[in-house]
Amino acid sequence: MSDSAADANASANAEWAALFERSRRLTEEWSGRNRQNGEQALQVVNTEIVRAVFSEVAAYLKDHPEKLAAAQHRLAGDYAKIWASMMAGSDPDVPIAPVIQPERGDRRFSDPAWRDNRLFNGLMQYHLVTAKWMNDVIESLDGLDAVTRQKAGFYARQMLSALSPTNFLATNPAAIQEAVSSGGAPFARLWSPPR
Repeated sequence: MSDSAADANASANAEWAALFERSRRLTEEWSGRNRQNGEQALQVVNTEIVRAVFSEVAAYLKDHPEKLAAAQHRLAGDYAKIWASMMAGSDPDVPIAPVIQPERGDRRFSDPAWRDNRLFNGLMQYHLVTAKWMNDVIESLDGLDAVTRQKAGFYARQMLSALSPTNFLATNPAAIQEAVSSGGAPFARLWSPPR
């Protein structure tokens, strides 16, 4: 492995570790505030276990770069297909050609805007393609023991589910519609100080 690839791998490991540490701190802060308010505290994930699992994944991929390169090539191709489809027309209300569809029963993307609006449809497809890529990478790690692969898959699914565009006001068409139609009343209640 070249020095630049090793540096990139070390940089990626450091970024993952920093991400997990920030997540742990935020979760502990949130949990501490809830304890002060008398609410049940959230069980914090042991980030050392998560870090150890993804460190094993990174080490395996460092020794088998062809697996990651093949997956990266497919991901870049899928991203390019989504982008080309999104740019193929100027009407944002004309759906784009699907590269990937939500799995049957995935209710997160049930709002018609995810299908009918070019921007939301593209955002959904980027998320689903990224989730599939992550799952495919983890499934390709046949040299790792099954338990580590299972843990990596579980943690990756949790992170990707948390990052779904349906979980954010600015990227959820149903939440945007609710905010507009209600004049923002539910959000004003959420963000106003307790009485």
